[in-house]
Amino acid sequence: MATNHDEAQNRSVQVTGPASMMETTGDDFIFSLATVADSFTPWGRAPKTRDRELRQFWPTEPILASALYSVVIRNAAFSWTLDGSPLTVKATQNMLQGADFGKGVRHMI
Repeated sequence: MATNHDEAQNRSVQVTGPASMMETTGDDFIFSLATVADSFTPWGRAPKTRDRELRQFWPTEPILASALYSVVIRNAAFSWTLDGSPLTVKATQNMLQGADFGKGVRHMI
């Protein structure tokens, strides 16, 4: 017996094919990350321990490492301009220059 979904797909002008390998493996990746995430220290409980666990974990997952690298490189390449009153701009510059325990925002990113 055809379901409403099957009927709608049969009437569609779009041609669909079988799921590709990439479409079926994404779920496995998400589930494997979710399983590993259960072993990490919960958010907000012991930040130093959680940070250490995440720093040790991310290089072991090539897809996650690639995605993280891409985001970091993209964000580091942004051009920033502060807009506001001179006092606000100066205060924000001081905050950004003092980020990451005085190493600055570039080091933090």
